[in-house]
Parts: sequence; structure tokens; C-alpha cells
Amino acid sequence: MKIRAVLFLIPSLGLCLAHNAPAQDGAYQGKVGSLRQEYNAYVHSNALQAGKQEAVNQEIGSLESKAGRIDQLSSQVDSDKSKIDGLEADFQNADSRASALEQQLQTDGESAKARVNQLMQQANQTCGQLGGSISGDNCVFTCPSNNMAPCQAKVNQFNAEAGNLLSEVKSLVQNLTDESNTAVSARDTANAKKSDLENARSALSTDKSDFNDLSGGFDADFQKAANDLEAAHIKPSLEHSEAWQQLNNVSEHQGKTPVSDYDSFNGNVVIVDKTIPPPNPQAVAKSPQYKAVYDQKASQYQQAVQETERAQKAFQEAAAQGAGRETLSALYKTLMEKKSAEVYAQYESNLLAGSRPKPAGATPTPAP
Repeated sequence: MKIRAVLFLIPSLGLCLAHNAPAQDGAYQGKVGSLRQEYNAYVHSNALQAGKQEAVNQEIGSLESKAGRIDQLSSQVDSDKSKIDGLEADFQNADSRASALEQQLQTDGESAKARVNQLMQQANQTCGQLGGSISGDNCVFTCPSNNMAPCQAKVNQFNAEAGNLLSEVKSLVQNLTDESNTAVSARDTANAKKSDLENARSALSTDKSDFNDLSGGFDADFQKAANDLEAAHIKPSLEHSEAWQQLNNVSEHQGKTPVSDYDSFNGNVVIVDKTIPPPNPQAVAKSPQYKAVYDQKASQYQQAVQETERAQKAFQEAAAQGAGRETLSALYKTLMEKKSAEVYAQYESNLLAGSRPKPAGATPTPAP
């Protein structure tokens, strides 16, 4: 009869070692808010054309809605970027930890294999020293059927010595299993953080795309609304301004189209030449003081003409460059004041010379 003593089997070792394989401000609303305030001010002062009021109101309302969404997306993009920074750091840390554990498992697995081979050789040597032979994973002893005692003693001795080896093998297998579970868990954590990072990047890409789509045409829409508001604005009439009343419907008659809406007049036009009549020779002969006063008034008139020309040039250049309403109004007021001073200075010179300005089409009357 042959008695077979089982040496040891470690089927979990190969499975355990297989686990070492690794498996990204309210700026827009503020801008529209300024336009809304201007609109409200015009409405409050009845300075907006009634027929255009509702259309402009809806246009600004649409901008307000769009600006709110753009600002929301802008904040979301900033939040996405901040979130991505944190997820990026989390993933890098988790990936580094998982890689380190996988590397350690690989090293420990190689060491465990070498140690198991050594323990198996020791078991084989023990089997041979006791007179047994290795058959597969077994140590086989052959004994006579009528004398089992010596053979049983050898089996008991082999099992005792092999048990110590088997205990060490089990400990190696358990350690590798624990390491493998830890490494797999760390890799799963890293993969989950990588997925979170990729999802956050996708969300950032979507939010940035939405932001670009909405903000891309915002400036053009805003400018159109601002232009429509300005077009609907009822400009204050200059016909009752201080400069207009000073001028009293007197203008230089050049037969040209007015420079802008700010340079239109109603009423009878009076011809005012750029020259003044010479002094009255009879008055000069009778009074030297007359000539001195005439020369003074003539000099004042020439200075007034130059100041009017400078004011006219400044107004025309501002109008050509598309200056705003307030700027043009201020320049026009200055121009009218200078023109009024020019007309008055010419009027004084005319009085001294003995002539008067005449309505358009009239024949000048010679000085007496």
C-alpha cells in the first residue's frame, strides 16, 4: 500500500499576483443697467418718442436678460476653473499613490515568488531525506502492508516540518492579497477622480462655448439698442436757448445746408456781410474822437469774427467725428454766443458808419 502525504498547494498565489497590472461679474448687467437708467430718465422727462418707446424698452429688456445669462455663465466658468484646479490636484495625488502601491505590489510579488520556490525546494529536500519521493505536489512514501508503523512515522514527521513551511507560504499569500486589495482600491479611487476631472473639463468647455456664443454678439446688440435709444430721444429745442434769443433770428446767409440739426434756424434771414462800411467822412471831419471810437469798434468786430470762425470750426469738426449730444450742444451754445457777439459788434460799427442790416433780397441803402 502507498500512503500519499499532501505537501501544500497555493492556488491563490497566481491570482493574487495578477492584480499588479494597472487597470476648469456682473459687468454685462452693469453696462445694460446704465442704458436702462438713460432710458428711464428720458421717459421721466417725456423726452422719448411715444411711437418708439415700447420697442426700445423691449430691446433693452432683451439685453438685460442676455446680460444676466452672460454674467451667470462668466461666474460659472470661473467656478469651473477653480473646481478643475482642485480636481486636478486630487487626481494627481490619487494617481501617484495608486502607482506607488502598484509598484510596491509588483516588487513584493517577485520577492514572494522567490521565497515560495525556496520553500518548495526545502519541502522536496525534506521529503527525500525521509525516504519519500515527489509526485506532483505530493510526497509519497512506500511501506509494506504488514509494517505500517515506520511509514506512518515518516508521514507524521514530514507533515510537521512541511506545516511550518506552509504557514509561511500562507502568510506571504495573505500579505500579497492585502497589498493587492489596497492597490486596486487606490487605482479605483484615482480612476473615479479622473472621471470627475474629465466631467468638470467637459462642463467648462460647454459653459465657455455658451458664454462665447452669447457674448459674441452682445456688443453689436448693445450698440444697436444705444443707437435706437438715441434716435428715439427727443432733442431739446435750441430755438428757445439763450444763444438763440441773443441772436434774434440773425444768421450769416451763405445759401448752404446747415451743418447739423443743431445749426438750423427758423424765421427771416438777414444778410450780414463779413465787412463793415467805412467811417462816415463827415463825422471824421467834425470829430477826431469819432474816428478813434470807430477804429475801436472795427477792431472788436474783427476779433469777434475770428472767435466765431474758431467756434464754427470746433463745432463742425466735432459733428464730423460723431461727438455726443451733450458735447455738440455745448459747442453749439458757444458758437451762438460768439455769433451773437459778432453781430452786435457789426451792428455797432454799422451805426457809427450810418448803415443798417437789411432783410434778404433788399437793396442796401447808401449811408447819408
